Amino acid sequence: MKLYHNYLFLFGFFYYLVCPIVVQYFGLLEEFPAMKLFYESTLTGDLLIRYLLMSLCLLITFYAGSYSALFFRRNKLNKLLILEKEKNVKSYPSVKIWFLLPIFLINQYLIISHRSILFTGYTFDYPVDFLGKIATLNSLYLFLFLYTRMIPDKKKGLLTFLLIENSLVLIGMGSRMFVLIPVVAFLVYLVDRGKIKIRKLLFVSIICILFFVVVGVFRVGRSEIVSDVFLYIGLSEPLLTWLTASSFVENNPSIHLIDYPGNFIGTFLNFIPSFLFPNKADFIPSIPYEYDSPFGATSILTSLYGNFGILIAPLVMFVGGFLLTVIRYKKNIFFQIYYYCCCGIIPFLLFRDMQSANKLLFTGFLLFPAIAIYCHFLKYEYLGNKNCTYPK
Repeated sequence: MKLYHNYLFLFGFFYYLVCPIVVQYFGLLEEFPAMKLFYESTLTGDLLIRYLLMSLCLLITFYAGSYSALFFRRNKLNKLLILEKEKNVKSYPSVKIWFLLPIFLINQYLIISHRSILFTGYTFDYPVDFLGKIATLNSLYLFLFLYTRMIPDKKKGLLTFLLIENSLVLIGMGSRMFVLIPVVAFLVYLVDRGKIKIRKLLFVSIICILFFVVVGVFRVGRSEIVSDVFLYIGLSEPLLTWLTASSFVENNPSIHLIDYPGNFIGTFLNFIPSFLFPNKADFIPSIPYEYDSPFGATSILTSLYGNFGILIAPLVMFVGGFLLTVIRYKKNIFFQIYYYCCCGIIPFLLFRDMQSANKLLFTGFLLFPAIAIYCHFLKYEYLGNKNCTYPK
């Protein structure tokens, strides 16, 4: 059984933490927007060595946790980590229209009520609350979409429409990262289930990459399609996100061994709906270190070391890798889908916005789908369906 999260984490590591160093070393893309700011934050000498050591420590501990879970499974808790073989998928209830219809209507109301700001990208001061709701609904659609494909269920057509609709809205608002989540998760599902060959996967991946690059070309207002433009659009995301990591290393020569993760814990307030707690952002403390974040994103290196300190940050990565492998070996449909969704977060969102990744991991991909699925099981039990199989 392949551990796809390891491959995706390695990709994210090179894309967000290694590529910026390579670009600076060869002096690439200097004439493009914001690159002057990028080159003003160059790490050299001891600072570069310190940055590389901190980055490698995260990579090594993540892999150590991931593979140690395999050893643990094989030798000590085999019965707990490998459940009984998956039962007949037909015993799982389909997604009912009575559940989807209210969500569909809410989704359309949100889009129609904000129609004046659709497809405005970053040129308009759009409400963050609207973007958050659309992204959260999209995460629920992704989970249910994969669920309907594994049962199978005829409702997958409606969920496909909702997933594409919200993805287009997110692209139009400049949020490509949230659209890449369902793309990556679905591709992992297809590969894991043997529904797509590697050659076809590479072709689809290239098409997806070219699509997002072209979207980026139009966003920066460049009409000419040349290699440098493609390279800039493809790398601008990790390069500009890297500014938070380089400034963090440069401005903080001394980082505590252990820190209280007030910012990380505070992000759990994001689980509360905005209409119940509209000013929740005011209660989330900032990372207690000096660093620059001119474009909003925050590198995984800054988020982890700034929250937990030198000793605990690698431990967090170890636990993360360990848990992902444990989830990978769950034979239950619910956890299999949850694993695919987690894979969708790893290569991009995790490395540039741990607050959003944290919210999706615990609410969009876990709490909300669990409520939805168990509502269906309770409905089945109430109707006396003895063949209904509860997810465990």
